[in-house]
Amino acid sequence: MGNQFYGSGRVFAALGLTIILLASGAYAAALETDDPSTSAVWIDRPLDGSNYGVDDQVVHVVGHVAVPTGADMVRLDIDDEPYGEATLPGESGQLATVEFNWEPSAGIHVLSLWARDIGGDWRGPARVTVTVEGAVDVPPDTTSTTTSTSTTTPAPTTTDACLFDPPIPLTPADGSVTPLVANTLSWSYNGCRLALEFQVEVSTTPAFSEIAASSTVAGANEWLTPGLACNNYWWRVRPKTHDATGPWSAPQSFTISVRGC
Repeated sequence: MGNQFYGSGRVFAALGLTIILLASGAYAAALETDDPSTSAVWIDRPLDGSNYGVDDQVVHVVGHVAVPTGADMVRLDIDDEPYGEATLPGESGQLATVEFNWEPSAGIHVLSLWARDIGGDWRGPARVTVTVEGAVDVPPDTTSTTTSTSTTTPAPTTTDACLFDPPIPLTPADGSVTPLVANTLSWSYNGCRLALEFQVEVSTTPAFSEIAASSTVAGANEWLTPGLACNNYWWRVRPKTHDATGPWSAPQSFTISVRGC
């Protein structure tokens, strides 16, 4: 499976990792210092203490790296043994989102995420412990003359698909009436997969066959529409990354009613 870096308009080859580089909003402000104590390396998924079964052929590991002076390498260890690594551009003020596919074996494993700054010092690690349960053969009873047949019981499994979820529209309230011709549409998003931007559409039909206004919003969960005429409108929003698009939210309606319409 091919993997890539995304950041600053460039694409970098990687080994076993997908890394998305961001530098905006509160993260960029927090990284405007060279104090090593502001460095952060953490693992979002899997959670510490998670349980999986051997039937979960791939566990999706998601983490973040934030080093004020810049990081030039990221590394994932499994049980203190290097599992994979990749180089970063080493630019300061970057937040790197790391996605890594791990094929687990039965047992208790410790996952460690490290980041190396441009001075050569390793930051971290962030650690989580994961239990992978597998079928265990029961040995025959050697004290009995009766032949025993080993049995296996499939262990319960936990699905760990890191996917988009549809955003949840917040304002304006569904079915509301407003005298404003330009309205702020807002939404929340709690999906496992990181959304780099949101695509918003406003239509004069519930089927969205006629689009009155649309936009792609990065770094925010709201959008101020352009001026619209008096009418009934429906709007929806969906999450996006550089290479994938999530599902649309449930459509919400609002009506613009101004005196004199």
